[in-house]
Amino acid sequence: MTDESTSARDENLPRKERERLMRRSEILAAAFNVFGEKGFERATLDEIAERAEFGKGTLYNYFSSKEDLFAAAFQRLLDDFRAIADEVCGQDLTVRECLTEYTMRSVAYYREHYAFCHTAMQEHYRRSVEDGSDTRKDHQKNVDYTIEPLARCLDLGMESGQVRKADPWTYAHIFVGLIDHFYLQLTREQLPDSEKDMRQQVDTLITVFCDGIAAKEKDGRH
Repeated sequence: MTDESTSARDENLPRKERERLMRRSEILAAAFNVFGEKGFERATLDEIAERAEFGKGTLYNYFSSKEDLFAAAFQRLLDDFRAIADEVCGQDLTVRECLTEYTMRSVAYYREHYAFCHTAMQEHYRRSVEDGSDTRKDHQKNVDYTIEPLARCLDLGMESGQVRKADPWTYAHIFVGLIDHFYLQLTREQLPDSEKDMRQQVDTLITVFCDGIAAKEKDGRH
């Protein structure tokens, strides 16, 4: 979760506002854990309040219901992935380097928050099926929000001749789909333990994707 960057932005706020934001962040951290362990249906505000070491009444100062709290936790998840994309794509990297770094950081995030990531995705897809087109449209907006920096990176890659010309948003959706589908199908215990193992696994994924979208030279070679 983006506590460090949030803290840096909040330094100039009044003390009471900083404390309020800190309590909210602590509640969201507890929600990540409880929703991840119990799922949305079985999780309770009582347990989240206990995990955050606040009274249940304190939770209601920030969130009106369990649904409201889950929505805020899910938004924090989206914000965290957007922050990863913004930071990585803001560096002077090739497309391959950018996508590799993004994947490495995303998988590290999955390892740290695996249970909640799994719960959030399952719950969101369940609602997409049950609630119909409006929820699916919301899901599309959420995905677009998180991958917009990647789409821009791929678009620039096309302009510089690194990437075969096509719709950058399609490329970005395929790319994050590969990451999500592969890593969220694993259990936490199956995720790479060491950075070396993770790097090898990520390099394979990047090779498959980047070689597929690489611009071809005139003689037909990549």
